[in-house]
Amino acid sequence: MKKVLYFIFGVFAMGGLLTSCDPMHQSSPEIDTLSSADQINATVTPIVNSSGQNTNKAICKYTGKGMAQFSNVTTIVSNNDTIQLFATGNQTVTCTVQDQEGKTFSKDYTVNVQSMDYPVDAWWSYLTAGSSKTWVWDDQDYPNAVFGNGGYIGNTSPGWWAVSISDIEAQAIKTSVTSSAGDGTNASMTFTLQGAKIKKSDGKEGSFAFDRKVDDNQVGWAIGHLKFTGLFPPMGILINVNNTPVYTYRILKLTDSKLVLSVPQDESNTAWGTAWFWMFRQK
Repeated sequence: MKKVLYFIFGVFAMGGLLTSCDPMHQSSPEIDTLSSADQINATVTPIVNSSGQNTNKAICKYTGKGMAQFSNVTTIVSNNDTIQLFATGNQTVTCTVQDQEGKTFSKDYTVNVQSMDYPVDAWWSYLTAGSSKTWVWDDQDYPNAVFGNGGYIGNTSPGWWAVSISDIEAQAIKTSVTSSAGDGTNASMTFTLQGAKIKKSDGKEGSFAFDRKVDDNQVGWAIGHLKFTGLFPPMGILINVNNTPVYTYRILKLTDSKLVLSVPQDESNTAWGTAWFWMFRQK
């Protein structure tokens, strides 16, 4: 049976932020008129546990006139609702409102989380360390095979054609869609918790999302999916398919220090069809 646990994330578009509140565009005494974000009146109050510590949930309340939305990482709630926070320490919650003229304003509020009383998927911590984490080619465990292909649902690292850390630079500059800076020897990608953002060493920025969905025939091989938006990871292309960029990957391994990704060359692949592998480690 498929195991499904979705975590849906991404950065919401400001233009469509409050589409359900179109009346805001009409002049109304029940909606604030703002000239700057400083005029937003809101509170973000952490829920305190029995030990007197701030937990990783907070009550968001917009005390102005009209509607507001609050966001942290990927969670969006309406005003007067509870939001979950994903790590200890200072966490940012953004309040976004639209005034009666249709203008959008955002203001950040800081919550100091002292106790993780409400469960959070460990993968957030693995990928971002609770703030941000940088991943590079795994030249420690796989110096001779940081990238390459092998058998789908058979191998868990490049088993047929493999590119070593010393050769990945030459491979990166062979195509028009990859580069030395973003895909070569010193390539890296930094995952940031706030906003579920990601940035590559070539300066490209985007967002990421993951889930724990595993197809029946992948149980025991894959553990979920990692999706990139706006960019692809180092050498995130199918070389044998016209260097086609890939944005959604099977996660084969994810720990605090290791990340292994794979993609079948053809989605109709059966076991031991061609798959591609990317081997990363924490920097």
